[in-house]
Amino acid sequence: MAKRGSRQTGSESEAVERAEARERRTSRAAIKALQLNWLSEVTIGGAAFVLSLSIAGGSFVQFLLGPEIDVLPPQQVIFYRGGLPNRAVLYAALRLPIVNKASSYNDVIVDATLQPFGDNPRIPYATMVSPVFNDEDDPEQSKVHCVQGRRCHFFKRMAISELSDDVVVIPGGGAHAYYYSFRMFCRDEPGCADFASFDQAVAALQARSRKVGVELKLYADGTRTITCPIASINAEHLRKVGWQSINCENPTVTGTPFL
Repeated sequence: MAKRGSRQTGSESEAVERAEARERRTSRAAIKALQLNWLSEVTIGGAAFVLSLSIAGGSFVQFLLGPEIDVLPPQQVIFYRGGLPNRAVLYAALRLPIVNKASSYNDVIVDATLQPFGDNPRIPYATMVSPVFNDEDDPEQSKVHCVQGRRCHFFKRMAISELSDDVVVIPGGGAHAYYYSFRMFCRDEPGCADFASFDQAVAALQARSRKVGVELKLYADGTRTITCPIASINAEHLRKVGWQSINCENPTVTGTPFL
């Protein structure tokens, strides 16, 4: 009887040892699972933290940069006659496409000047205009292409309506392409005598102008200088017809933002 009891005790001991081994394996698996779960939570939390830092950093950099303005080079300059017949003045208009690459920050054009010879004199911006190229040989027929209610200069195959001289806003993430017109008349700078009348301005341009420049001053994003090299104007045609379009030859835009 004693021997039989001893064998039963040994079997029971083996069963206990196997149960304890299973418990140890289960415990190690549970601990490992908890460790993996903790590591995944830490990893996800860390990634979210890094992402939030990246977003905050990008927003801070964008805040420092503010608006990001791209001015595209003009393709042509339009010279035209404006004013009364006995007091005519030469105007120049250029189309300037402008893009604000910053989606959250507006900018404003605070000033624009034209340099008809690439340097002085500096002619101030007058107004935005809307030119309409058309097929009307009779200037009176061309008049139908004028913007209703606006002052308009109409010629053979061209009508140019004056729009406004309001402050030009460049919205965040937006773009526009307006024609900016400059009244080529001045008094207080060297070279202004060349622009005392329409005929004098046309003669000066034909003799001297091979490069027209525009300087745009932005409220937040610095200054841009636009250069439009041109061929000599046809003074006879301009006086007779009243307008002439000349292509820019390899135009450029230079200037550095504030930041």
